[in-house]
Amino acid sequence: MSKQSLLTLLFIFCFLFLGLLLLDLLALNDIHNDYVSTSVLEGIKANNIISQLPDWSDTKGEWLVIQISMLAKLLLAIVNIFILFKIFKQKQIS
Repeated sequence: MSKQSLLTLLFIFCFLFLGLLLLDLLALNDIHNDYVSTSVLEGIKANNIISQLPDWSDTKGEWLVIQISMLAKLLLAIVNIFILFKIFKQKQIS
């Protein structure tokens, strides 16, 4: 694999990484605005409120986005490190 194609691949991964970071920011902002902790409501004996909460207040989708994003970022970081090592190794040889 040529240096140019390795650098292009690294560039693409960096943009994917940035996109995933932005998704995290959006999901966490949504959770901050919408999430109602049922454990907090149970703690203040507000069980009647818990049964009236809409389904979207569970923010299950946002937590799923964060879990997928964190896993993808971990994999991208590992691949980026591998690509960088290959680039540095090629530079030492040439």
